[in-house]
Amino acid sequence: MPRYHQLRFAFSILILSFFVHALIERVNRIVLFFSTGLKSAAADLARLVDKNRERERKRERERKRERERERERERETDKRYSRGAFSARPRPLFYTSLVLYSSY
Repeated sequence: MPRYHQLRFAFSILILSFFVHALIERVNRIVLFFSTGLKSAAADLARLVDKNRERERKRERERKRERERERERERETDKRYSRGAFSARPRPLFYTSLVLYSSY
């Protein structure tokens, strides 16, 4: 009879080891699936962040160009005003009165 119990115990251990092995394999597959998914998600997130950074750089370059254009317009306006009736050089009184009269 003790031999029967030994065989039964050995068989139970064998079946239990198969179940544990199957469970470990299943857990490994699940972990692999999620880790691959997380790596993919991390890569997607990195690409998205890079795109957003590039868009922000592009916007900043456009703002810089716009500021430069605005400065250039101001310089041109300043040049025009410095040459025109608003310049500091002396003018005859008749010319000044014509300028004032034409502004009405």
